[in-house]
Amino acid sequence: MSFKPIVNMVIFAGCVQGFFLAALVLASRKKPRVKLPLAGLLAAFSVSLGHSQTVVSVLHIVLPSPGGRIVEPVQLLFGPLLYLFCRNLSSEGKAFSWIDLLHGIPFTAAVLMHIFFITPGNGVSDIPGVSVVAFQRAYVLAAITQFIGYLSLCHRAVVRWRARIGDETAQDVSADFAWLFALMAGFGFFYLASIPILFWYLHGGPAILNEALSMLAALFIFAIGFRALGAGMNRLMAVPGGPAVERYRNSPLDEASSREIFEELCAVMIRERPYADFEISLSTLAGRMGTAPYKLSQAINENSGRNFSEFINGYRVDEVKRLIAGASAPNYTLLDIAFEAGFNSKPTFNKVFKRMTGMTPSQFAGSQKK
Repeated sequence: MSFKPIVNMVIFAGCVQGFFLAALVLASRKKPRVKLPLAGLLAAFSVSLGHSQTVVSVLHIVLPSPGGRIVEPVQLLFGPLLYLFCRNLSSEGKAFSWIDLLHGIPFTAAVLMHIFFITPGNGVSDIPGVSVVAFQRAYVLAAITQFIGYLSLCHRAVVRWRARIGDETAQDVSADFAWLFALMAGFGFFYLASIPILFWYLHGGPAILNEALSMLAALFIFAIGFRALGAGMNRLMAVPGGPAVERYRNSPLDEASSREIFEELCAVMIRERPYADFEISLSTLAGRMGTAPYKLSQAINENSGRNFSEFINGYRVDEVKRLIAGASAPNYTLLDIAFEAGFNSKPTFNKVFKRMTGMTPSQFAGSQKK
């Protein structure tokens, strides 16, 4: 029994899935310019996968020599598109600018070189002393190196964004970031897994290795559709981006003023209970107090040793403990108490409470009954 038709079916199904996901991303009206690089990435991935498999399995074009491989210049767009998506999503810069076109230079150079210097089908190039196989090997190495570099930039931008959110909002968004980290990890795994496969194949390994890599790419696209897109992306779109709160190095706020702002903040926390609003943010609270967000952030950091999120959640946890221990506690469920204190979800409540007290809410409630 030949598995060739099954392999082709899986690979082309993955290709179609990629285009479908790209259309799905574009169909959403929320921040379309931010989502455009992601749609382009999914489409480019599908083009690369579909073209390679069509040339080898449908058109049956024979590769020039052992270790030859279908060159896919579009692969040089994977890294730039993923980076532009992560950058725009975290709002580290404008949605798009003319300078972003520079990211396409390697792709353009690869296309031009393939058109003008590589003669298809004869295993030689128009560059003296350079064979097609040598060109292909150099290209594959460059593509992998380029993507790993861009992946590191993506990781840095997302990590900085997630850390910045802790200074600007009291929401726990770790679950919302999970799909984005899954997307980056998936691409990283795909490229790392492709290195030994390509190394073997480009040094005369069996042709099935080329299809094994295509199968891996198809399965990755299916995984993206199952795990990385959907509600997680939409929730992350709602997470505030924008430039970071000004740092304190050049701040005019002296120690006495910082302490004064912090004492006023503590009074507001007791008097007005702003932590009970699950949407409270640094900017909102600073506006209520009539001070600048960066000054409030500095006052919290210097006088409590916490960022804004930790500071607000500390009050919420204390409120939960007070309600559990109070006489009215039997009339409420733990989730009712969590919402009353300002938490917006059960997972966030359980995670924050255990991190700050060393006990789950249920364990703490049980300890109060003894």
